[in-house]
Amino acid sequence: MSDTNLTISATSVLENPWTFIPADESINKLSDLSVIHQFYFYIFIIWSVGWFVTLIWYCFRIVNSNIQIRSPILTIICSVGSELTLLYNIILTIFTNQHFPCFILMWCQLLLFQLMYIPHFLKYMRYYFSMYQMERWKSGIVADPKSSILILEWYWIAILGIVLSALSAVGIVYQYRNLNAYMSSFGCHLEMKTLIPIVVVYALFFIVGCFLCYICAIVNDPYKIRVEFITTFVSYIIILLPVIIISGKNVEDVQIYVGLLLLFVSITQIMNLIRPIHLSYVRPPQKNSRNKILDTIDDIILDPETYPLVEQIGIEHESSECVPFIREILRYRLITNQADLERQARYIFDEYIRPDSPHQNNLPHTMVKDIEARIQDPTSDLFNGPYREIMKLLKTNFLPEIKLLPEYSRILHEREMKAEQERKAQSLLLGQENQ
Repeated sequence: MSDTNLTISATSVLENPWTFIPADESINKLSDLSVIHQFYFYIFIIWSVGWFVTLIWYCFRIVNSNIQIRSPILTIICSVGSELTLLYNIILTIFTNQHFPCFILMWCQLLLFQLMYIPHFLKYMRYYFSMYQMERWKSGIVADPKSSILILEWYWIAILGIVLSALSAVGIVYQYRNLNAYMSSFGCHLEMKTLIPIVVVYALFFIVGCFLCYICAIVNDPYKIRVEFITTFVSYIIILLPVIIISGKNVEDVQIYVGLLLLFVSITQIMNLIRPIHLSYVRPPQKNSRNKILDTIDDIILDPETYPLVEQIGIEHESSECVPFIREILRYRLITNQADLERQARYIFDEYIRPDSPHQNNLPHTMVKDIEARIQDPTSDLFNGPYREIMKLLKTNFLPEIKLLPEYSRILHEREMKAEQERKAQSLLLGQENQ
């Protein structure tokens, strides 16, 4: 690249260290900007206000597990980097390129540009490695799920620091050796110089993204992060790649360039800030407490493994017709669709309540008549009367005997071990040592 292309103005920044911002006449007035540039300027102002509010909101929700598992520090770094990159490019539309300091342009291109996407890839790598580590631990391959430092966010922050340090080293070589003559000037077109390390890093993380696409297809995804990764990676390919190509062509008209940047940042911020906030409300984390398992008769009846034990006790007490009846009532209460509710209500009445039905339960005549009168327009509490009557028997006689059965003790022990495993798994995901 010729000196003419690199240096358009010979104004020295070093000779005027505090006055390198050009005089008023060299700054584009807002009224002098094109309509599209004014549009970008106002959109950026509105966007920045919304972004700042969202970032504060994100910080207030940061303790939620849906956000913790998404590496909040890396997300915040990426969010701030994206905002600064937008700011830098908006400033380029207000200041003429001929009056923009060369050294600022170089460092913005080398560092800020990378902060738009590198932290996202690192947080996805951390998440999927955590999922993989959890699966290995559940399978008994590793004894301690916390044995690898790859599940810790600070490790990935350190990797980000290494990448930025490598880019900084390139910048130092440019500033003090290769492009030393141009660093104290305005109006340099350094895009072809800075494009080389940018393309190298882009290609590296493109390979990482392809690898993550394979991993996300085979690894469990309990926190529903797959949609965020796929959306970010697709926008990384179809939006950010044209941005890099355009940036290397010394294009004076930055309309398309800034528009694509704004589109990319908008998509990634929605996926990585707004969506986790939304999930923190609609999908609150499961409480990491040691609640009793299979403790109530309802739980025992609804569980496929322990239900045969209830049937066994029912036969011994000559009350076998009560057990399937109460299970159908419990299932009936879980129905939300009105058509299904009517269908199931009719089935229960004809099977267990109607006189001479196949599995008739002895219920008071007035209770049967009341249910029959309401069955055309049933509600979830239709069978509360029979439920209370039968539960008196089950809680008094059945429950104590069931809990004494060796098979119940075995099933309970397995469930408690599984629950403890899930508790530790959640602790692994959130990076918590003890809860």
